[in-house]
Amino acid sequence: MEPIFKENAAQNQGFPVQHPNLWSLYKEAEAAFWTADEVDAGPDLADWDNFHAEGRGFLACAMVWILEGDQGMKHQLLNQFLQEVDLPETRSFFAFQKVKENIHFETWCRLLEAYLESREKIEKVVEKVSEESVFERRIQWVEDYTAPENSLAERLVALATLEGIFGSLVRSSFYWLQREELFPGLTYANDLVSRDRRIHRDFAGRLHGLLVHPLSAARILEIITSAVALEKELVVDALPVSGIGLDPLMVTTFIEFEADRLLVALGQPRVYGSVNPFPWMEPDSFQSDSNLLEPRPGEMPPANALKRKGNNY
Repeated sequence: MEPIFKENAAQNQGFPVQHPNLWSLYKEAEAAFWTADEVDAGPDLADWDNFHAEGRGFLACAMVWILEGDQGMKHQLLNQFLQEVDLPETRSFFAFQKVKENIHFETWCRLLEAYLESREKIEKVVEKVSEESVFERRIQWVEDYTAPENSLAERLVALATLEGIFGSLVRSSFYWLQREELFPGLTYANDLVSRDRRIHRDFAGRLHGLLVHPLSAARILEIITSAVALEKELVVDALPVSGIGLDPLMVTTFIEFEADRLLVALGQPRVYGSVNPFPWMEPDSFQSDSNLLEPRPGEMPPANALKRKGNNY
């Protein structure tokens, strides 16, 4: 058993805090709390109607990829950690992360329904995504590296990879739309979700760093580079970013850049040596995390702000 998981009085009480580097991330996540009702799809609808068919197809598939790709697996993994890692800091963080994952799921579902307007259209997109071979291999990746019989260290690195690598394509494409001043509701949701994912990634990495028996360098490299290969495959085949006018090479370079950042965070050397191809996008702070905590015009729409043409939520 890892020494930091041995039960003691301080762990049961919770205070004083034993691991301030973990607790600080919990407090950061707590301060950044938001709900799906804060994302208004109303201003997006004109952009959706005016967007070309290829671009609309890309956005619909991108959101389904987010929803179907690893959502259920994350909950299973977090439940495992809540049972195995009995630290006040981890109990607080992982329980709160489960709440955040539910909010992410609701947000993307509501946006998708606002754009597509019918269950039939959504089901067609889900079916299309599910037929992609890379989709099945991504699900298999998650199952392989997060299996309960795997070491805690391996599952923590897998979680950090889920948060830091998978979804890089979608995040970068949504930031591209933000730069083009399109889809303000969607891109604001991307701001919020990306910030949460960065915090979740960092927590998994910091907890891994406290282990006496961390994962080997070779295994860390295997996990991250295999995830990079899957994410890159999306760029050309399943989710071609050229459909929204984004250069595929820039996106694959960004995926490598994010992988190097994760490797360094886990105490490993860079592998790709790629430079951020999007200088206007700061992947960790997204210009300024504090800006996301400040009120924005229209930030707090009523709970029915995502309704369109009679849809009810």
